[in-house]
Parts: sequence; structure tokens; C-alpha cells
Amino acid sequence: MSARLAVAFFLSILAYVATGPVASAAPPPSTVASISPSGPYASGQLVTVTVPPNPILRPDRSLTIEECADPPAGRFHWQRRCDTRTKQKVHVTEAADGSVTLVGYPLYALPDAGTLGETWRHRPACDLSHPCVVMVGWDFDDPGHRIWSAPFLIAPADGNPGTGTPEVPYVLALPVIALAIFGAWVVLRRRRAAPLSG
Repeated sequence: MSARLAVAFFLSILAYVATGPVASAAPPPSTVASISPSGPYASGQLVTVTVPPNPILRPDRSLTIEECADPPAGRFHWQRRCDTRTKQKVHVTEAADGSVTLVGYPLYALPDAGTLGETWRHRPACDLSHPCVVMVGWDFDDPGHRIWSAPFLIAPADGNPGTGTPEVPYVLALPVIALAIFGAWVVLRRRRAAPLSG
């Protein structure tokens, strides 16, 4: 290794130690949005979303409240993990201390066919197997501008498309249907191959 490379390497190590590693995103806020009443929840249930006073939400900002997959952070873009169809229907702004209260926010098992018009392919999935959170924030691209609830599970409503997994009775019926089709095919082949009596 040449002297110049050694000096450059040494200086880069010193700079790293002095400044520390650069974070790729702000850490999750310690403030947590609460949902009342507490679960278990059923799809379509109206709840109250409350955010206590905090330094994260700026006063008089127009906020968005959405249902999102848990964990809420990751390598994917935030909006890919939230269902924009669950955005609140009323205008919400925080108080001067950053606190927020929204009464009557509906929680949905996702995907939701009945109210939101979603198919089973729609994402995110929120049900008894896939936990979700409620996100409150502005400027979703910045993790420092959002607060989320603790994860929760929610029971699907009748008529929900679910997550694409067939119900157990249908799974059991599939081999029977396949066997019936195969049997009919064998019978037809034998009839065609049998010599005509005459």
C-alpha cells in the first residue's frame, strides 16, 4: 500500500470515528398513537385515534391518517406499505402541542371488498395473520414526520376477499373435483376406443 493510500485510509477512519455512521433514516418516534377501545377489532369498527403532545407533528399541518402494514418501516417506499383508501374522510390538524384526536376512524381488514372495493391481490394485507398499524403524519416520505400505533390484528368482515388463500372446504374439494374430471376423461376414452357391435 502506498503512503498516499495509507494516509487517505487513516484520515477516512478518523472522519468516521469523529462523525459516526450516517443514518439512512430517522429512528422510529418514541411517541405512539393510541387506538380506543382496545382490541380485538372487527373490520369496519369505528375507533378513536389519539396522539399525545409531541415534538414530531407541527402545529396546523394537514395530517393524513392511514392503515399500514407492520412493520411500518423498511426498504420499500412508505406508501407501498399503506392503504391510501383508508385515509380519513375529514380534515385533521394537530394542536399547538402536536396532539391529535380523531373520533370515528374506521379500521378495516384488508383487502376490503365491501367498502373499499379491493380485490384479494390488493396490498397491504391486514387480518388475523397480518398485523397492521395506524399511521398519523405529514410528508410520508420523511420518517421523522409520522407517528404510528402499536400493531394490531383485525377480524375480516363477511364478503372480504381475504389474502388469496382459499377457505379449507374449497381446498378439500379440489382433489375430488380433479378426480371426477379425470374419471370422466377415462370413460370417454374407453367408449371411443371400444369396437362398434354390429
